[in-house]
Amino acid sequence: MPNPLETGKIKAGKALLTIAALTIVVTGLKLAETFFLPILIAFFIATISFPILNYLREKGVPRFFAVLLTVLVDFVFLAALVVIGVTLVGELQEKWDSKYAADVSIKIRDGSEWLALKLGEYGVTDADKKIKEAVNNNLTNLQNIRFEKVWDLGTGFLGKIVGFLGKVVLILILTVFMLSEA
Repeated sequence: MPNPLETGKIKAGKALLTIAALTIVVTGLKLAETFFLPILIAFFIATISFPILNYLREKGVPRFFAVLLTVLVDFVFLAALVVIGVTLVGELQEKWDSKYAADVSIKIRDGSEWLALKLGEYGVTDADKKIKEAVNNNLTNLQNIRFEKVWDLGTGFLGKIVGFLGKVVLILILTVFMLSEA
């Protein structure tokens, strides 16, 4: 008859080995992110674009031109998304300055007053004073949010643009190859 302690140790050892193997795999994937990410993005774009390619091929368009038109449609769609995103960030900044910042400040003040009352009911002393102080300190930061700085995060803006364009070109080339072989 097997010893239950031995069986438990074996199960614990297997579980530990499984967790260790999973950790190694996830770490390896994280380290190889710069290699795998463009391939996965290209695969995703090619998979989504395949119906366009298939439609063009059914209509008698030669493979080369069908792939070229499909990639062109992909590029136009992605460029439109970027333009819409930049436009929305600009509009969000305008509306934040004119309307949303004041509305959010009012909502935060109302919520903090309610929280102070509830904490006072539960016997927390000086809750009203501490919450008002924290809210006042942080609302000044909230008023100064600049959404266009989202685009300027990090250093080397030009280097990031060049790196981004390099990845885009790589993704487009991989997409062309994947669609060509589909």
